[in-house]
Amino acid sequence: MRVYLIGLPLVEDIRIAPGGNLDMRRAATFALGLIGGIFLLVGLPFAIIAFFFYTSSVDFMQGAVTTQGSIIACNMQYDSQINAQLMSSTCEPVVRFRTQQGEVIQFTSNFSSSSMNEGDEVPVSYHPAHPHDARISSFIALWLLPLIFGAIGGVMVLVAIILFVIAIVVALRRRRQVAYYNSPYTPPYPPYSGGEASY
Repeated sequence: MRVYLIGLPLVEDIRIAPGGNLDMRRAATFALGLIGGIFLLVGLPFAIIAFFFYTSSVDFMQGAVTTQGSIIACNMQYDSQINAQLMSSTCEPVVRFRTQQGEVIQFTSNFSSSSMNEGDEVPVSYHPAHPHDARISSFIALWLLPLIFGAIGGVMVLVAIILFVIAIVVALRRRRQVAYYNSPYTPPYPPYSGGEASY
């Protein structure tokens, strides 16, 4: 930095980087990277679980035959909400259907819903070679969990990527700024034209 008094140089150039600005950029880079890492660590498990549920449904539906079944019973699952003093219930359905060969199959679905009731008709998919390996194949039963976990995981991973990109941009700008102010070719500050000393 060159100090001038009425336009005359008092000392020779001392080139330094503006430390406050660089410190702020260093802190911003660290904060963005840290927050991005947290989002990534939280989002990745959701994305992995979503991928597991998705591949499970896709693999099951390959070669499966779809027919109609009926809910013959509901194993009620109760969830209490103590604060609201309410009791909600969901139906874990026991489903019966008939195969193409005329065999009557009964199974308990691992998909439960409060909208299901005894006597309801539901789509059922099964494998002809293993008809007892059957599932309720409605859109919600097959794809609800992959969509929920995929949406949460996807948003978090996307936010993490955006934060990492911003952190990299800030770090690169800081690096260029350091190189600029430490370069011997950086032009000196222009002389001050007033009557008082300037820094």
